Amino acid sequence: MVSALRVTFLVFIFISWMYPFGLQFLGEIKLLAGEGKNFTDIGVSVFGDIYLIEGNYDELYLIDGRGRVIRKTGGTGWNSAALDSPNDLVVVDDLNILVADYNNHSVKRYDRKLNYIGEFSGDNFEDGFSFPLSVACDKEGFIYVLDGERREIFIFNSFLNQSFWIGGAEYGSFTIVSPVRMRVNADRNIYVLEEDGTVKIFRFPAEPYRIIPGHGGKAVDMALLGDAQVVILYETGYLDLPESENGRGVNLGDIGCDTRVVAFAVCGGKLYFLSPCGIVYIFEMIE
Repeated sequence: MVSALRVTFLVFIFISWMYPFGLQFLGEIKLLAGEGKNFTDIGVSVFGDIYLIEGNYDELYLIDGRGRVIRKTGGTGWNSAALDSPNDLVVVDDLNILVADYNNHSVKRYDRKLNYIGEFSGDNFEDGFSFPLSVACDKEGFIYVLDGERREIFIFNSFLNQSFWIGGAEYGSFTIVSPVRMRVNADRNIYVLEEDGTVKIFRFPAEPYRIIPGHGGKAVDMALLGDAQVVILYETGYLDLPESENGRGVNLGDIGCDTRVVAFAVCGGKLYFLSPCGIVYIFEMIE
């Protein structure tokens, strides 16, 4: 029950010094989630809503900027309201949430209050996706599903009755090998993060564009600053800006993240880093 979940909020503290590439530590939200919880992904809206995926119990959380749990939903299962190994979530237009529900072979859709709206299933297509690892949506209504088993991207628009695959073996050096995360920018460029930190970029609908080399090590998450600046999080806690003019990146442990970080989100000029135990570290990007 939500009422049984103890929450501690640590007030934002503004600090005068600056961190590499313009990061300023604001503070943290500490969620005492209880034994057995394991938070794996985070999304944030302009309204200040924070969404978390909890992996052990396959739950989706909504918390506010003070750390209070507003709602949680999901739970392991196979009915429309249940989740089974959710891997990724994306906030769409700050009003809808899409969740890649891996073992239920679907993409679940919720409103911003986590009311269940519906789902997209690969079974609805003649050659659809099976194991959604990551999901994205663009302003034209196309939905992008990175299939973890097939290691390709399924792109579809149900209203236009269009669907197709990209990133397969026929793409040569752009073939998707060991994908971790996918994101799409406002220009509909598709960014795919490989486990070694390499980022492969495609132009909509299916054109190979360019490749950004990785830092080395195991990459776990990726986000976009603005429309083009790639930010990559590695398992070691290293935050990499591979194309930054001011140097590569920084170790999060050196700038205020006291626990291991597994995912992050960007919203409103702020970066939100999530630890498995439910601590959210918040930094501001300074020009």
